[in-house]
Parts: sequence; C-alpha cells; structure tokens
Amino acid sequence: MTTPMLQALRAELPTAHVTVVAGSFAAGDVIRDSDLCDEVRVFSFRESSVLDILMFFVRLRYECFDVGIVASRLSPRIAFLLRFLSGLKVIAGDGIGRRGCGYTHWRLAKPPNHRSSDNIDILRLLFPRAGIDKNLPARFKLNQCSEAEVAAEWRLRGLEGHTVLGLHPGCGLYEQVKKLPEEWCWEIISKFLLDYPEGKVALFFGPEDGIFGIRSQDISGKVVRFQGMPLGLVAALIARTNVFLCGDTGLGHVAAAVGVPVVTVAGPTRIDQTRPLGNKNLVVKTEHTLSCMPCFETSLFLKCPISQKCMTSVSIQKVGDAIASQLKVVEA
Repeated sequence: MTTPMLQALRAELPTAHVTVVAGSFAAGDVIRDSDLCDEVRVFSFRESSVLDILMFFVRLRYECFDVGIVASRLSPRIAFLLRFLSGLKVIAGDGIGRRGCGYTHWRLAKPPNHRSSDNIDILRLLFPRAGIDKNLPARFKLNQCSEAEVAAEWRLRGLEGHTVLGLHPGCGLYEQVKKLPEEWCWEIISKFLLDYPEGKVALFFGPEDGIFGIRSQDISGKVVRFQGMPLGLVAALIARTNVFLCGDTGLGHVAAAVGVPVVTVAGPTRIDQTRPLGNKNLVVKTEHTLSCMPCFETSLFLKCPISQKCMTSVSIQKVGDAIASQLKVVEA
C-alpha cells in the first residue's frame, strides 16, 4: 500500500537517495532491489526493546537525512523520535486524531480513503503535484528468483496445466482474528475441486502460520502446500495461480501486484481502506448483520466476544461464486 507513493516520489525526485525502513524482512522484500528505493532497512518495533528503538533513531542523526515520510496511520511517536532524536527538520505524515508532536507537515486522515491514496496525500504535503493520478498500481519486483527455478517448483508440485486456486488462510502472529478458519477453508477447497475436476489448490503458509492438518491425503494429491520459502519465490508462484483467495493479508496485495485476480474475505478490518489495489479484486463479507463489524481500531479487536463470527459465517456458496467470477476474468 506504500508502493504507489514511492512511485510518485521517484517521479518527483528521480535523483534523491531514498531509504525505506520496513517492519519485517518480508515487507522489505517487496521493494528490495527495485527502482522504488535505494536502500531497505528492516527494523521491527514490535520485537525491539525501548533502548534498541531509541538507539535506532539516534543513529539516524549521523546520516543527515533531509526529509522523513511516515506512512499513513503509523504511530505518531515515530514522528516525535525522528524530529527530536534523529534531528530531521522536515517530517510529513497523517493521523485520525490530534496532530502528533514532531510533524512539520500533517494532514487529518480520512477513514473512508484507501491507505495507498492517503500515502500519496502525505507526499503531496511536500510536493503538491506529486501522484496526481492516485490510481497508481501496487508494485512487486518479481525477478528476485529465476524463471527456471519457479517453473521447476511448479512442475515438481504437479501444478502444470491445471486451473489453480491459490489460498492463503493465515495472517501472521499478531492478527489471528483475520485468519480464515481451517474447517471453512476445507469446505471451500472441496467445493472448488468439485466445481473444477481438473483443478488444484496451492496452500500458502507464512512462517508464523500453523499448517492445516492432513485431509484424506490432501484430497488425493490435489492440494499442495508451500511454506518456508522466500517472499520473492512465493510471489512468483502466486503469479502462476489462476485466482487467489485470502483474508485481509499482505499476500493478497502481492497477488494483486503480480496481476492475479483476488477474492478477499473481510471481517474485523476496515477493508475499504486496505483491500488489494486494482480492478481484478472482489471482497466477500458475511451476510449476517453484526453491529460490531468492523471492530478494527476499537476495544473489541483481538478480544472478540462472539468467536470471530464475521469470519466463520461467510457463505461458502458466495465465495465459490466469487472465485468462479474471477476465473471468468482470467478466461476473458
């Protein structure tokens, strides 16, 4: 959701040295070695001590950065630390509440807007004509591994020549409420294989995701699993699928960025702000009326009193219809 803003920044300042700080190695892999930036640094605020965080910002002071851009909805503490520990004189960002201390350029985020659009609006605080076309696509650098390596892996798993549904049920350690339930996923898999007898399913698991249990030898070899692979290889494999099903997760954005039609199952999050970019994406929600939905950025998030009904009650038929619709897009 930040790559469109980075494209606009490159167009505005083609000779600037751009350093991106990513919160994980996977996030860094999205843009590492691309033309969107000159350097990627990985630093996890969640997994670092207070002292490590303070030292990280202090070290930046000696590199003489001119401008800091804090991506949409990130903690205002980042602006404070950049200003007073790193010594940056120009810092742009946004927020949904009061202006945080440290910003020199700030805007009130508009909750209905997509995060990618908000990121471009932050950039325009500094460069008013930057990213006038807010419909810039998401980007992912695909040539992080050889085509021969990807093709060999695809053939090895027996996926060559089949209609393949990519499925990512997980969402990382910290936001399990967005995870697609295992039993529900097996029902989706069974329906897909019934509807498409020549089809196969590629399950993608992240390093923090629990792997599903074995079901009838993974339905007679029609379900294959990918885990423990670098993101560059995962993205290249996803690019070979015909349609991709997921929750509100990063791999959904990756699939959209490499041109694969996506079906996103949305529940607790504000999906209008975080859905994959592009015109080949469908969002499916529960048909039940739930007054608590979405609960993201409320006290109920991560503390659901109704066992994630917004995710467990999503219609199998409705998702199956969305998958069929996206496959028609591919055929067209």
